[in-house]
Amino acid sequence: MSIFKTVKKKHLFILFCIFLFSGIFFSCSDSVPIVEDVYFTHFEKSNSQLERMAVFVKLESDVKNIETITVKDNSSGKVWIIDNPEIIQDKGNQKYYCGSSNLVPERNSTFTGGEYTVIYTDRAGRDTETHFFYIKDKNKE
Repeated sequence: MSIFKTVKKKHLFILFCIFLFSGIFFSCSDSVPIVEDVYFTHFEKSNSQLERMAVFVKLESDVKNIETITVKDNSSGKVWIIDNPEIIQDKGNQKYYCGSSNLVPERNSTFTGGEYTVIYTDRAGRDTETHFFYIKDKNKE
């Protein structure tokens, strides 16, 4: 009987190890990053400052996994790639906002009104895409 108990204990130990390692292996995040919302604001050109736009995404995913944020003007095709996004934490709700407040148009150009696409890419190469609409003030053109 003692051999049977030993074999049974070995099987239980092996099953436990398989369960433990599979739990560790599959617990690694393999999910698509989640962007809750996108926030943007436009800053008009002034005497001391170029025209610029700030674009930030509100993340539900782990902020440490961020690789890039890409902003695309869908009407003109212009693209801005944010390689080192600013990370801001809202301590009130424990949410993170990642992006840049320094997007500028090409020389002698301006931001066009219309739809913009924002693509958040994590370090594993997974993308999440969202959109926002910028309505240009016709009185300031």
